[in-house]
Amino acid sequence: MPSANLNDRGETAALGSPGRFRVALFLAIFLLALIPVLSTPILPTIDMYDHLARYFVLAHLDSVPFLRANYESGWAVLPNIGLDIIGCGLMKIIDPRYVPHIIVMGVFATQYFGILFFNRQLTGRASLLVAVLTAPLLYSFIFTWGFANFLLGLGLVFWGGGAWLALRNRPLAATLVGCGLAVLIFLTHGVAFALYGLLLGAIEIGFFLSTSPRQPARLLRNLGLLALQAVVPIALFVLSATSKSADGLTNADESVRRLAHKGQLLARLERLMTYRLETIFRVAETPSPWFDAVSFATAGALLLLLLWRGRVGLARALWPAIALAILLVLIVPPTLFGVGYVADRMPLYLAFIVVGALTQRRANDRLDLVCIAALVALVAVRTAYIGVEWQRYRGDATAFAKAADAIPKGSLVTFVHAENTRRLDPGPRCEMYGPLLVLAHGQAAPLFAFGSQQPIRLTGGLKAAAAGLPSTNLETRTGAFLNDRLDLLVQQHRFDYVVICDAEHLVRPLPAAGEVVARIGRFTVLHTTQQAVRPG
Repeated sequence: MPSANLNDRGETAALGSPGRFRVALFLAIFLLALIPVLSTPILPTIDMYDHLARYFVLAHLDSVPFLRANYESGWAVLPNIGLDIIGCGLMKIIDPRYVPHIIVMGVFATQYFGILFFNRQLTGRASLLVAVLTAPLLYSFIFTWGFANFLLGLGLVFWGGGAWLALRNRPLAATLVGCGLAVLIFLTHGVAFALYGLLLGAIEIGFFLSTSPRQPARLLRNLGLLALQAVVPIALFVLSATSKSADGLTNADESVRRLAHKGQLLARLERLMTYRLETIFRVAETPSPWFDAVSFATAGALLLLLLWRGRVGLARALWPAIALAILLVLIVPPTLFGVGYVADRMPLYLAFIVVGALTQRRANDRLDLVCIAALVALVAVRTAYIGVEWQRYRGDATAFAKAADAIPKGSLVTFVHAENTRRLDPGPRCEMYGPLLVLAHGQAAPLFAFGSQQPIRLTGGLKAAAAGLPSTNLETRTGAFLNDRLDLLVQQHRFDYVVICDAEHLVRPLPAAGEVVARIGRFTVLHTTQQAVRPG
């Protein structure tokens, strides 16, 4: 049944079904975008494998006594456990080596087809240009961070937005479907749920402003229906441990007071401004920040030219949503409800909205075709570049597997990356390998276990070994700090083994009290030589 959609003139557009050839093109674009994922043995992300290892542990606690001795489940209503449920199920039925790639492909599919669905419901047609521009956004700055639950939740936001657009003329159906999707998005990620509410509210305001005659009663009715969707998620949030986080709504106020007292507020604000600009230019990311900046500027110039020539536009119903997303990029604090790096996620949300809002008219002359062909070529080059650069991890993965084999199964192990003193340095990633000790090599290692965010707790020997270790936040993660941490780990014999990536970049030699049992590629395995700390 056709849905009522606004085209770029604010008129109702009939929703036609794309032909088989166009559907095949949409699928082909998506499959080509997956080539880097399919061709690498390990995905070079920062936090994702920590989450994947957690799924593995939770899936096997009942059947593996060693895991049960060091971890315990903490299942509860939390606003970011969507992938924990899915991941645990997959880890029980599929070889864990394949689950990371399956989950990433599922997240990518949710995002890619969600944007296409949203755009089609908004504009009345399926756009190949939207498909092309969505593909590079799959390899986003947030994907590099590895924020898996948020990425899935953000894809669901646009499925939810598309469903609302399709059903908004049928209030009962729209509300029932919306309430179910709202709970699903909330349980996947709380920040994504907040963005979902803001998106739908801005869309309704956009429809109100872009249609004539304006209907205030309908606007108020639809905003009220949107508010109903928030009732259950808000109740769940109040009951969750996340609402009781020590940071409250945000720690920005406390940080401002502390930095102002030390006379460091201005310098910190300058760093944050520079970093926020970096997150914008790296919204679609490759292993080269320079290439990201150049391709960002090139794609922006091509789209502006097409916009100036009237070949593409932005649906007027989405103008308030775009304006709100720009505001979020500028003002959202780094931490909300105990979740960090929230501001980093806003440029991707803005990019998704802009791409989802695109309207396209048929190209009439050679310049239009050249611009579109250049955008297609740019996306193809970016994808190929990512795929080629990720091949460097093939040798690293093999070396790591050999180094990990030197550690007896059932050991307590921790991981130190000696080169990247800042987590977002452009050098080859190494953060994936520590969690792989748990996921693929039968060890126990520290994982994210914050009660307000993850349904898992450390216990037993692992909890004792990890207790009291100094934080490795971005302000203190220097070469000397990493050496001090390594010395502490060895001298106190907290863990049976320490795996070090890029040990040659340490500022001091390895601790003499440790025994090197393997040195393969980038990886050095250090045995602490004495029994690790165990609870008394």
